[in-house]
Order: sequence, then structure tokens, then C-alpha cells
Amino acid sequence: MVAATGGTTAVLDIQFSPGAAGLRGPATVTVVSDDDFGNSTFTFAVQGTGVGPDINIQSNGNPVVDGALLADTSVANGTDFGTRTSNTNANFFIGNTGTADLNLGNISLSGSSQFTITSNPSNDIISLFGGANVSATLQITFNPVGTGQQTATATILNDDPDENPYTFVVEGVADAADRKSTRLNSS
Repeated sequence: MVAATGGTTAVLDIQFSPGAAGLRGPATVTVVSDDDFGNSTFTFAVQGTGVGPDINIQSNGNPVVDGALLADTSVANGTDFGTRTSNTNANFFIGNTGTADLNLGNISLSGSSQFTITSNPSNDIISLFGGANVSATLQITFNPVGTGQQTATATILNDDPDENPYTFVVEGVADAADRKSTRLNSS
């Protein structure tokens, strides 16, 4: 019970402690008053959004968007490996911009076998230490064999409430013909 005498105010402090991420509420707050102006009750709704872990992936300092498709690949964010004649790697930094630990599950690639995971942080926990986010590194290698465009989809299982699984496409063009002429010219 909060009491305020004539001419004073009282502060009503409402705390929000969500048990899970996502929208919570609305809840109804009713203030009963015995003022002289005929306002015996005042009712209003409150709601909030609970925040948990929030996965964030970047490469080359640029975001890699969850659900990114082939049309979204880019050299700038490491998802487009370009035309290659030899192995090349891309590092993807998995961060946590949320308010709770991010637990990574299985990380896999499907599609072209010319892409492999060479550094896999599966089952890592990305914590928040002193308010600073830490990250884990996922390294994908493109080993071009043959010719033509190659694609694969990275799938990262995690406990982010709205980005699980986190997926994105990587692509590269294998140019084995150029690889062969490079070998012949170097002999």
C-alpha cells in the first residue's frame, strides 16, 4: 500500500522480471484513490520484452544476417569466397549481444562438399563478462575442385529465442582450369 497525504506525491515502483525472452504482458495495474475529485481508481496496462541471449555473427567487421540466402552473399561479409583456384578460409565471429549466456549447439554445413568447417565452436558458451561480449570463431574453408559455382548452408544451433537455428549461405566459384594452368606454368 502506498499512501500520500494532501499536496504530496508517492512513487509507485513496478519491477519487470521476465522468466523468458519475448513479449510479456500486458498486466493491469489498478491504483485505488480516495481523492476529492471523484477519481477513485486509476487503471493502466504494463508490458515488457524479456531479453535473453542474442546471437550476432560478423565477418570482416560486417554482419552476416540470419537466414541469408545465395542472393545475400557478399565478399564484404565473407560469405562470397569469389573465384578460387586454391583453398581459402573465412572466419565468422559468433557474438552475444543479449543479456544471458548464449549456448551453441551443433554447427554444420550442408550442400557442396567443397566447403568444410575447419574451426568449430560447437557446444561453446558465449558469456557476458563485466558487460563485455565475448565471441567464438567459426572458420569455413573453400577447397575448390572442378569448375563452377559451389554453395553450402551453415546451420548453427543455439538457444537464442528467435534465431535458432541461425543459418546463412556461403558461395564460391571453383576454377580448376585456372588451377591446372597455374601448376603447368610454375613447373
